[in-house]
Amino acid sequence: MITRLTVRRFEDRDMADVLGIERASFLNDAWSREYFEKYIGESPALFLVAEAAGRVVGYIIGAVTRYGGEIGSLAVLPPYRGQHIATKLLRIMMRRLEQRGVSAARLTVRKDNKEAIDLYKKLGFVRAGIAPNYYDDGVAGVRMKVTFENVIRPGQSHRPSR
Repeated sequence: MITRLTVRRFEDRDMADVLGIERASFLNDAWSREYFEKYIGESPALFLVAEAAGRVVGYIIGAVTRYGGEIGSLAVLPPYRGQHIATKLLRIMMRRLEQRGVSAARLTVRKDNKEAIDLYKKLGFVRAGIAPNYYDDGVAGVRMKVTFENVIRPGQSHRPSR
């Protein structure tokens, strides 16, 4: 069990760790170094890593686009899953996007990734559509969106009422 987790901006020295997490998490869907470098170039302040005991154990990449906030990728090393690292990374990213004037964020997740879909729903994301054949193996992507006024905050069991 992790006793102390630090979330910080990605640094160049983290690339090998991030690529390892990517391969362990996404196998054939893993992004290349070039894809990560594209995000670093466009939104360096929105590329975060989670560190435990000096080891990078997770990451999240966000961006501000003309459509609002985007969560490009989120992954945690398999042995560290189930310890709320992804939840913490998502909450921090949503706060950072909101601070940049974005009122909503979107993402796409594999239709067969129930664990990730459940996590996003727990934080207030709702299904916004389907992207047929989104992944190289033909699996569809589920498009999800959260409006920041609907974010479920820590200690809150439901969305705020208006």
